[in-house]
Amino acid sequence: MHLVTVIVGCPSEKDGVCRLVTCSSFGPTQPSYTEFPLPSRPSEETKLVSVEGPRWASYIKGVLALSNGRVCDIPAFDAAVATTVPLGGGLSSSAALEVATCLFVEELIRPASLGLSLQQKALLFVRRQSTDMPTCRAVSWTSSYPRHGQGRDRSTECVPLSSQDLVILVTNSNVHHELVNNEYGQRRSTCESVCQKLKKPFLRDVTLEELEGEIKRTFEAVQALKDGDYARFGRLMNESHDSLRDDYEVSCAELDELVTLARQDKGVYGSRMTGGGFGGCTVTLLKAEAVERVKERINGIDISHKKKNTARREPKSNDLYLRLLVKLYRFLARRTDAPFNRVVLKRLYMSRINRPPISISRVSRQMRSDDRKGKVAVVIGTVTDDIRLFKLQKLTVCALHVTEGARARILKAGGEVLTLDQLALKAPKGENTILLQGRRKAREAVKHFGPAPGSRHSHTKPYGPRTNGRKN
Repeated sequence: MHLVTVIVGCPSEKDGVCRLVTCSSFGPTQPSYTEFPLPSRPSEETKLVSVEGPRWASYIKGVLALSNGRVCDIPAFDAAVATTVPLGGGLSSSAALEVATCLFVEELIRPASLGLSLQQKALLFVRRQSTDMPTCRAVSWTSSYPRHGQGRDRSTECVPLSSQDLVILVTNSNVHHELVNNEYGQRRSTCESVCQKLKKPFLRDVTLEELEGEIKRTFEAVQALKDGDYARFGRLMNESHDSLRDDYEVSCAELDELVTLARQDKGVYGSRMTGGGFGGCTVTLLKAEAVERVKERINGIDISHKKKNTARREPKSNDLYLRLLVKLYRFLARRTDAPFNRVVLKRLYMSRINRPPISISRVSRQMRSDDRKGKVAVVIGTVTDDIRLFKLQKLTVCALHVTEGARARILKAGGEVLTLDQLALKAPKGENTILLQGRRKAREAVKHFGPAPGSRHSHTKPYGPRTNGRKN
């Protein structure tokens, strides 16, 4: 990708005032020209920089404030800024602007130098938090180093990616992502509070499996690249996106759609979102021969509606318990890879019409065979009572809802009633369970569907009472 950020300028004749102009569009409300007094190096107690003026200039002000007086005073300057990095695309456009500013400052003060290595330049701007958003250590680092980096000790390692048959495809969702005005800062502050409560300097030091998943995947991905196992690397990319979508909830519908479209091609190893989330770009690792096919598939997303995917990915209901169950079984479906959890998750997405109730008598009949004795009957719906059933055997039933009468009869027979979250603890992979569901066509409304009542071979129930002529 020919993506660059360039700053060109010279010392200013107007003493103490910096003037900036840009030919790039940083947003409809962001002016292309600004001027400001040269910021001085702040103390630990003072605010980093003023946020007055266009937001893109704040990144430059921050670099100037931290660099000024480090070796010598930086002169005021006039400069023009140009960038081809997609803004708000999750490709570290702000980090590229910071590093470009640092390189520009070094040219201004020659023959003096800031005395920093390229890594130190990348890390110079993240020592403290900016006024608008909490900056993570990797923000400026990633724009300079296409490497595997250790955020804890700031070491880097070059990872080989030398196959001529591999292509990295970056796709822009055109959903503008801003780390300042979205929930990125909230996610980061949550991670910091977890570290404080667990008394850990870094979140990666936490040893619980559910907290170290992303770090563990990173090291596994590095090893997969070293081994040339790109299929495994692609699977790890997919798992990473699924985790960011489901666990951290930093993805969006547009990113998920791009990832899904890319994964449908057999030549794609893996695809995931990149950057801070809530919009931006996706990164896809694929074979060179599959590039045109994937591009055509993605470019035709708004053209062809012949195979429109109408399958639900979220329940329509706002019921809090149902949505918590979706999050739970989405996590289990991804971590355990058990078909049982995937089926349960799919049924949780369904409408109430497609989750019809089932009577206790039907459950009893389904569980009578010898091979099903002692197993848990799982119903993603409602279990109702049936007064026509006189004797009920001992059953263990797990359902979204069990009516009061059905619950009383199950407990009276010595059975047990479980909720789906209790089942997740008891059988996280669906061991010793039998999935049951009611008849979807048992509704009264369905009986009126079909050929006109009275026509040949019609079994359709007519609406209203049928009469045999007038009655006086």
